[in-house]
Amino acid sequence: MALRLWSRSNGNSPTQYMDRRTYDGGVIYNSTHSPRSDLAGDEVVEIVKSSRSNNNLQNAANRSRVNNFDQLLPGWIDNREDSIIGDTMTEDIVDGDLRTKRIDMSFSLLDAASLVFSMSSFFLDLVTDVAVATFHYLNEDLWYCALTLAFIILPTLITTMISLRWYIVDSRVEGSQPISKSKWTVRLIFHILQIGPVIRYYESLQYGLKFRETQDLSEKKEIYMKMIYEDADATMLRLFESFMESAPQLMLQVYIISRNYPFDDYEYWTAIVQVMSISSSLISISWSLVSYAKSLRISLTNKVPMTYWSIAVMFSWEFFSITARMIALALFTSAFVRQVGFVCLSHWALMTLWIYSMKTSFCNTKWEEIGFNAVLGVIFIFCYFNPIDTPTRYRYILFYTFMLIENSTFMYLWTRSSNYEPWIKNMAVQAHYSCFCLGIILMLIYYKFFHPTGGIKLRKSHSLDVCHQQVEDNRRDIQ
Repeated sequence: MALRLWSRSNGNSPTQYMDRRTYDGGVIYNSTHSPRSDLAGDEVVEIVKSSRSNNNLQNAANRSRVNNFDQLLPGWIDNREDSIIGDTMTEDIVDGDLRTKRIDMSFSLLDAASLVFSMSSFFLDLVTDVAVATFHYLNEDLWYCALTLAFIILPTLITTMISLRWYIVDSRVEGSQPISKSKWTVRLIFHILQIGPVIRYYESLQYGLKFRETQDLSEKKEIYMKMIYEDADATMLRLFESFMESAPQLMLQVYIISRNYPFDDYEYWTAIVQVMSISSSLISISWSLVSYAKSLRISLTNKVPMTYWSIAVMFSWEFFSITARMIALALFTSAFVRQVGFVCLSHWALMTLWIYSMKTSFCNTKWEEIGFNAVLGVIFIFCYFNPIDTPTRYRYILFYTFMLIENSTFMYLWTRSSNYEPWIKNMAVQAHYSCFCLGIILMLIYYKFFHPTGGIKLRKSHSLDVCHQQVEDNRRDIQ
């Protein structure tokens, strides 16, 4: 749950925002800790709480308001005009250290280009997958065609239903602005066409461009928050779509290529389109992870936004790591198609148990929490996705060590059982380990030089323990 604090003046002056704080179990985390006890008048606390998820997968579109914040904030409030968004000090925990940076409310042309790229990569991935299905049909490979279409239709139907559900829930939130019939019609058309994330990206882009043109400060802040909400929803949907559609589609096409090689004359064009589909799927998966991380850092109160250098390095890290995983998994599938289901199911079960042991808090009930952990377990088949907001050093070491052992086993079994020429086997093995090592190197470079709040340290400090102790002391004082 996040708290946004603001005060309405009795005159005609614009709304003044105060410091953003995260409210968790009676403890307020803020950046200034400046005591104020003289606030009175028409102050309002706006509680931003998602009915879909919380913790670090939260969405701030659903909200309710209460008129007396003294019951919720038994401490201090620092009234600053430039605080919640704009010239704001924010905190982030990096490798055990609590670090502070100043962030600005802005929407640059590069931000606009990022949204355009998100829409373009979504369309490219969808179009190339449909083209592959068409070529399979023309080649009379009806089984391949059916599987390709199934991996397109089923995931898009699921994400469409989720997106529509979110729109309906958001429209029923008390205090939300009514949506015009024309806007609802456009949204429905996009969702009927199974491209729901695109309209959300487009609306976020509209808000961003409107933000650049608006001069009034209070209006700019309101538009900026709407842009953040739409972008957060779009990136979450894109993340679901990538691992339900792009990842299985990528594996399927690599499997088909490995099974059909050497190609007949009529299959060369099909193979070219399949390579295009594989490339677009890799880009889509990698970008979905990066854009989600970017959007998350903007929307959460205690995170520093990513720079464009950090986005580029993180994209490269995810791209090569996922490429290595896909090479190993797809080649293993080509030789052991009957066993791959059991292997993936075992991997998913183990990862789900690991996620559950982290004591996540995404949902309101135990069974919903288990179900959401199971969904994250599917992502863990292909890459690591941080489910809790704590230092990740040891979890990364454990995960990538496990993946290296598993991938190496897959590659060894494939080289022993396949009938390819030795040079092809050597090239595949070299490609896998090159991509894996490059992904690890880029990950280390990201955390050492390009993390938004500064590089990691070789030795951990005790700042995190001190911070946790302060939190426990505050909780005891409140109770």
